[in-house]
Amino acid sequence: MEKKVKLNYRSLLGVLTVALVLVVVINFYTLYSIQQLLTEKLKVSEDAAKPVVLDAILITNSKCTDCFDIKQVVTEIEATKGIQLKTKKTLEFDAPEAKETITKYSLAKFPSLVVTGDIARATLLKNKLADLGGTEKEGIILFAEPIPPYTDKNGKVLGHVAATIIKDDSCKECTDLAPLLSQLKAMGVAVVKDVTVSKGSKEGDNAVEKYKIPHLPALVLSSDFSVYEQFAGSWKMYGDIASDGSYVLKEVNPPYKDLATGNVKGLVTITYLSDNSCKECYNVSVHKQILNNFGVFISSEKQYDYASLEGKTMVQKYNVTALPTILLSSEAKDYKALVNVWQRVGTVESDGFMVFRNLGAMTGVTYMDLVKNTIVKGEVAKGDNE
Repeated sequence: MEKKVKLNYRSLLGVLTVALVLVVVINFYTLYSIQQLLTEKLKVSEDAAKPVVLDAILITNSKCTDCFDIKQVVTEIEATKGIQLKTKKTLEFDAPEAKETITKYSLAKFPSLVVTGDIARATLLKNKLADLGGTEKEGIILFAEPIPPYTDKNGKVLGHVAATIIKDDSCKECTDLAPLLSQLKAMGVAVVKDVTVSKGSKEGDNAVEKYKIPHLPALVLSSDFSVYEQFAGSWKMYGDIASDGSYVLKEVNPPYKDLATGNVKGLVTITYLSDNSCKECYNVSVHKQILNNFGVFISSEKQYDYASLEGKTMVQKYNVTALPTILLSSEAKDYKALVNVWQRVGTVESDGFMVFRNLGAMTGVTYMDLVKNTIVKGEVAKGDNE
């Protein structure tokens, strides 16, 4: 006979009640946690949506009309998304009101810019201003190193450069330095005065003697050029810094007049040697364009066929083994860039002539091998015919 189990409904009800209370408590805690998380995220989102409030103080010298325009930086700040420039104050560098800011932030060059406020949140702006030359320091952004010209703390404008070109009027082929001066101006150097004087004039001869100039043309820049650090830092590669602070350019590209000898350096004669019987051979005149790229001044040109007496004489004299080719007169040694690469493509003979020999260095050209008496067809570089 089976034994019947009697359920204790009161006990079961108690267990179910406790379980229900636990579920309610857990759900309440979960909902509360979710609400707290959403509240925090909403607050972060609201904070992120709020504009970054900043203040700017500009310290300038209104009398310097060609000094760096710091207002360009302010314009960039105002144009940055999420930035609110609450105040924008402009002060003269020598005004009493500016002294506190100048002292506080150790400013020594003007125009300068001090940006304060909620800098920590201005991540995008900080990156942009860093690219423009700004530096972050103790919760502020400073523009304390303006591009020249600028005003120093004594009120002197630095970066106004005077330039003097000294030339020899008798040298018609000599390098013209005017384009170099124009290039410096285009790159931001404030050349406020430039003059050209000639050898034989009082100004020209005084400059040659004072700066011990070895050849002409030459260029002298006033000491203010020193504030253009991107150029002045490497100047000794091209010239000297005189005792008065002037920058004297002495390493000019040929042709130039050597004042010690009176000779013009860099007048190169090019001789083209070819074999007219080789109709497939490359056009030897392409070398002229290559030499132009190295700045070589071709003063005269000669062209000989291998079949001519002159051609055979030169082939034999310089042991030329392949045609067409070129020979450069000894004046080519004055072109340093050319000399640096010539050792890979040619030889320098005992009389100073430079003979081009490595025809294989010219991709795809066809030439005559005089030793084997055969035509060599150059290989076209991969991709040239694709």
